[in-house]
This record gives sequence, structure tokens and C-alpha cells, in this order.
Amino acid sequence: MYAYLICMGCKRMAEDVRVVKTRRDIEGAFLHLLEQRPFQKITVQMICREAMVNKGTFYRHYNDKYDLASQIARSMVMRLNACVDQNFRRVAAGGAPVMGSRSVLEVLQDLLPNLALLEGIGLPDVNLHLSVMRVISQDLRAYTPGGYPQKDADTEAWVIAHLMLAYPQYVRDMDDPMDLYDYIRSVHEASSTFLPWLRTQKPVPPAVPQQGGCILPTARPSLKKPKASVGL
Repeated sequence: MYAYLICMGCKRMAEDVRVVKTRRDIEGAFLHLLEQRPFQKITVQMICREAMVNKGTFYRHYNDKYDLASQIARSMVMRLNACVDQNFRRVAAGGAPVMGSRSVLEVLQDLLPNLALLEGIGLPDVNLHLSVMRVISQDLRAYTPGGYPQKDADTEAWVIAHLMLAYPQYVRDMDDPMDLYDYIRSVHEASSTFLPWLRTQKPVPPAVPQQGGCILPTARPSLKKPKASVGL
């Protein structure tokens, strides 16, 4: 009996490995196709051909291409949540700024292009911008010393989520784009330059808490030259 249980356990482990590999192949094939053409023009048959699986295998894991996209999106938001949470904890404990960790940048470099692609689909059951915003907002409130007003955390998180998801478009639009870390620093510099002008146009807003918003570092890299406009 003991040997039988070991054998069954090994068999199940092998099956689990195959399932993980199959899903990874299907999801990778879908994302690769999504880089090349609009979602509306991608079919299950194309995904299966790219992943080298049959339709029966596809439908054992996903209801349709919308379900596939939604599952990928949720998985990516969970990865982002773990990444952001880990680094807000470091900041709350007096560690380096959130974006100061290369491991974080590696995760974001991997996630952001695909998140931006998936957001462009307009999934009916997943709002990626709001999902990313909520991940950041809940950690701003949880780990900022002295707490964080609800509207301030949500507003700051909305802006950060927007800038994060805009990074892939920035890379496509520029001849010589910055890496993600320099992009974030330049966003911070641009905001610091623009804010005094805004304050001359309307009453000075309340002071923004300096801790907790440290996802944007303070260095000042130079901005790169944008691509020449075509067909305007």
C-alpha cells in the first residue's frame, strides 16, 4: 500500500508538472500573438497552433479566449500584489525605497508590457487599471506611518497605476527609451517641475505626505529625445 501511495503521488506530481507546462505554453502563445495583432483577430485555433496543442487540451483549461485572457490578467495582478506588498513592507521597516530593488524592477519589466496589452482588450470581468490601483492603494494605507486618508491613497495609487501601465507605450514611442527605473525618476522630476506652475493657476493644495509615496525616487535623469512625428 505504501509503495502504491508513493507511485500515485509521483504520478500526480508528473501530471501537475504537465498541466503547468501546458498552461504556460498556451498563455505564452496567446501573449505572443497579442503582441502581433488585435485581440479580436486572434482565434483559439491560432493559439493552439502557436502553443502546439490541440483544441481539446485548450478547452480543458479555458472556456474561451476571453477566459484565457482573464486568467492571465488575474495571475499577473497577484504577482504584482506580492511584489508591491513585499517592498512596501521594506519601506515601512526603514528599508530602501520601493523601486530601489532590482528584483522589483525585474518583475515589473516582465509584467507591465503584458498588463498593458491585456488592458487594451477591455475584458468584461477584469479592469486592470483599477486592479493595479487597488493593489497599490491598500499598501499605501497599510504601510504609511500615521495612516493615509482614503482619498489620498486612492488618488496617488490611481496615478501610479496609470504611469506604470503607460510605460510600454512610452517604450514604443521613443527612439532611445529609458529603462523602467529611470522612467519613474523622470516622471517624478517632471511632476516636480510642473507642480509649481499648477499652483500659480489655482489655490495651493494640501501638503502631500512624503512617506509612503516613495515609489517615485528623487534623482533627476535627462529626458530622451522623442521620435519624430509621422502622419500628423
